[in-house]
Amino acid sequence: VYDYNLTVTRSEIKIQALSNFGIVYGLETLSQIMNIKEMTIPETQIVDAPAKKHRGLLVDVARHYLPLSLLKRTAASLGAAKMNVMHLH
Repeated sequence: VYDYNLTVTRSEIKIQALSNFGIVYGLETLSQIMNIKEMTIPETQIVDAPAKKHRGLLVDVARHYLPLSLLKRTAASLGAAKMNVMHLH
């Protein structure tokens, strides 16, 4: 479901995926390899597929107080790490 192929050549950028989730992860990877200062993207081919169904983070709020603002920031940043589950315990 989260598999994608990202191919960058001199003339095109192509993301192939079987689902919208794969496209989103491909776009996230593209944004991570871009050089913003020089406005360049290196030529590359990336094939990514998760080894497991979940890529996630466990946050133990039952034992450790965490401010709501930190939890919101953490949830918002999970996509940059291509995580798809945030488990609150």
